[in-house]
Amino acid sequence: MSIRTVPYPLLLLLLISSALSACDSCRTSGGDPSRGGAAGLTAGSSAEQFKWSADVTYHYKNWSRDNAAHALAVNDTRGRHTHGLIDEWTSTVRIGYAVTKDLELGLAQGYRQVRGINVGDPLLLGQHDTLRGFDDLRFDLSWRFKKQESGRFPVDLALFGEAKFPTGMTNERIHGGAWAEAEHQPGTGSWDGTLGVAVSRGWQRWGASGAAAYTYKTEGTQDFRAGDVLRLSASGSYRVSPENWGTKIWLNLGAQAILERKAFEDGQKDSNHGGQTLFLIPGLAVQPLERLTFSAGVYVPVYQELNGYHQREDWSGTAGVRIRF
Repeated sequence: MSIRTVPYPLLLLLLISSALSACDSCRTSGGDPSRGGAAGLTAGSSAEQFKWSADVTYHYKNWSRDNAAHALAVNDTRGRHTHGLIDEWTSTVRIGYAVTKDLELGLAQGYRQVRGINVGDPLLLGQHDTLRGFDDLRFDLSWRFKKQESGRFPVDLALFGEAKFPTGMTNERIHGGAWAEAEHQPGTGSWDGTLGVAVSRGWQRWGASGAAAYTYKTEGTQDFRAGDVLRLSASGSYRVSPENWGTKIWLNLGAQAILERKAFEDGQKDSNHGGQTLFLIPGLAVQPLERLTFSAGVYVPVYQELNGYHQREDWSGTAGVRIRF
């Protein structure tokens, strides 16, 4: 396919995606694949006849690891701090309810597991630790205030928000009995809020979507406050299955980045947190039934500019299923 045959709105979204930013956890919310839902929220849904939805999503992160002795030396240097994470995964269940065709509410609960090695205690250097437990409960809503209508309005526009409550576990300990770091606890102990706007369009076999949001974070467990995050995303989709197929298949391409501010620990700014990261996200969505959708995507970090000394992410991936009823 030549570039001349690509619809210009989709081409524009893909070209500007390098300036975009997204969620700090990089978990998606089951966007509509017919509207470019590869990198997160879409404004509206093509399946408006269903009131309820259930999403089960798995998200896996693999971290770039440093030599344990070198990491310990970094941690022994004033003003420097790094981690010994190996990988982590989060499984999330979200139940959604469409109050109207334009207003949807959702409630999500996740379970998180983090694996790492000790890089802070010379007596336990290299010791493997696994932390696991329920993370924080999240309530979200999305209100579509403009709907795509042929000849009248070209896109769907929606406002969305999320409230995160400090319900997750924050009492996990590592070998030796010390508390695990606040960042590695399943929960955060903080009250956080997100506000944003999303735009989507679907036409023929194509779909495109973009979103922008800001997350405000408060102080949580161990007097740690994670940095606020400015989030933007863009994605496009193309239905590769023929029109007469009962099963619909979409190829997706999205971009997410993170613009995260520095964290605060014990009231002092920590220069070893935050930074900018950009992910390219190829993905696939399969819909064997109108009420059932399977999706998967791989997050490839193409740019990471992190503050201070902090672990980089090697790659991550998601897989999920959505049921409407």
